[in-house]
Amino acid sequence: MRKTSILFIGLGGIGAPIASKLISRSDLSLSFISKSIAVVGSTRAITIEQADKKQLFEIAANAPLNEKDTAADIIILSCKAHQNRDIYPSVVSYSDKNTLLLVLQNGIGISRELARHNFPGVTFDSVVVSSSHQVSTDVISVQKNPELFLSVEYQHHVKQFSLLKDIFDNSEVSYHLCQASAEELMWRKFAFVICISSATVKFPGPCSMIIEHSLCLNFFKSLCREFTIFAVSRKISFDVDELIEDGLSRVRNMPVKNYSSMTLDALEYKYGELEFFLEEILLNEQGEFPGFKSIANLLSQVRRQRQKSATATLSQLR
Repeated sequence: MRKTSILFIGLGGIGAPIASKLISRSDLSLSFISKSIAVVGSTRAITIEQADKKQLFEIAANAPLNEKDTAADIIILSCKAHQNRDIYPSVVSYSDKNTLLLVLQNGIGISRELARHNFPGVTFDSVVVSSSHQVSTDVISVQKNPELFLSVEYQHHVKQFSLLKDIFDNSEVSYHLCQASAEELMWRKFAFVICISSATVKFPGPCSMIIEHSLCLNFFKSLCREFTIFAVSRKISFDVDELIEDGLSRVRNMPVKNYSSMTLDALEYKYGELEFFLEEILLNEQGEFPGFKSIANLLSQVRRQRQKSATATLSQLR
């Protein structure tokens, strides 16, 4: 019997927990590609730590396709959004018209970029709610399994939606269908991510800072007001009060109050993504965004200091 092929791009706090729930399925063939793993045929051994238990699993690297190979049935894209420029060619090369690209990222506008690269398949954007972080490159600590939220409009893609159901209905990966459009879901998640990440850069700590620290809360509210101005420039309408309450509700419902994703190389991962969103998307729009601009300047300053420190360390080693 032919196995359903699932190709992962990004095996961090989102991709690895999902892979761990599917790896034992005999009807699935899992593999990954990564620009950091150059050896064809290599494998990664990943450890999932959850509720005082550890699961170790191995996943193989996918070799480059040749003319006799078939495309992946599903590509799960869960790397950070600012890394997409490097992986668009890979996404296209492993796809055909039937491939489902399941996008588990923050951000907006990936469909336009995929069109520029002539992506032939079908894209499902999903909002992911989870609580996990990388302890080290191949060790993931999971407090809450990823949950996927997709627009009900994707049911119109009968073949791809049936494939998604067949995989996740028989797994511990839960998904939910929402009446909101895919665009609305992604914009609301994007608003939350960019506002809360910026607030917790200025007031370092977990997301719960905005309900525990009055200055952080006020700054978060001011960022939400700036974000509504940005959204209008993209012809998206937000009620600022609803946006603020939505953010506060998300924080209150987080399963781990003191959770912070600032592990590993935070500048490259959490802050790198935020820096990308600010510089490449938001601050390129017409309008005044003093709060977001101050965060962009702070991130740039931290990056320069970090690069200076790394250069000094390298000199000492020599």
